[in-house]
Amino acid sequence: MTKSPDPKPLPLIPLLRAEQGPPDQDVLATWHEALADSVGVELAHDLFGLWLYPVAGGAVLIGPDALAQDRLPVPLPQPRVSREQADELGEVVRRAGYRSAACLPIRFGRSDVGLLLIAALEPDRYDDDAAQTLLERIAEAIAPTLARIAQQRSADADAMVPDLGAELANAWIEARSPRDFFGLASQVLGRLVPHDLFGLWLYPVAGGAVLIGPDALAQDRLPVPLPQPR
Repeated sequence: MTKSPDPKPLPLIPLLRAEQGPPDQDVLATWHEALADSVGVELAHDLFGLWLYPVAGGAVLIGPDALAQDRLPVPLPQPRVSREQADELGEVVRRAGYRSAACLPIRFGRSDVGLLLIAALEPDRYDDDAAQTLLERIAEAIAPTLARIAQQRSADADAMVPDLGAELANAWIEARSPRDFFGLASQVLGRLVPHDLFGLWLYPVAGGAVLIGPDALAQDRLPVPLPQPR
């Protein structure tokens, strides 16, 4: 009878203290780097990506920052990411030049709180059962930390909502023109919903759509939908 190989030991999972509220991006980046180094002792990799699924929806890249430029089609949980969806992202990474890739959702309770992606330039790094089992154990180990961050971010966002109306009202008072208000409103909303583009159109009573800002959007000729009478 052939003895099965001993399972790989679980890497040391770095602590991420968040008693005083959700950690900022710099703290998360440092934690991610330490986690990637620790995992690399048992599972060598050239890419270790990690995303957070906030309670409010969407996906937030924890690291590495360079992945943000690749615009990967990160699957979103409904409330979970399927095995097929995770494998599709792994296949995208393989087509980009990595000869080994594995992707799996990070589950906590009944929903997913994050997504883990690991890849290497060498082939057959994560195909065996031992590697797959270790990745699942790593996901289980960091799931409580990501779930706590997701909940804290949700609580902070809820606390900010009551002030949003007052800040927008102040912006309206301070603005000297609709475009001035647009700029101030973008700053206010940016503290709650970070963004790289914030467009705003006005629907005049006479019909049509008038772009308030930014002016650069006028050149893109976007197919802005027009309201239909109810």
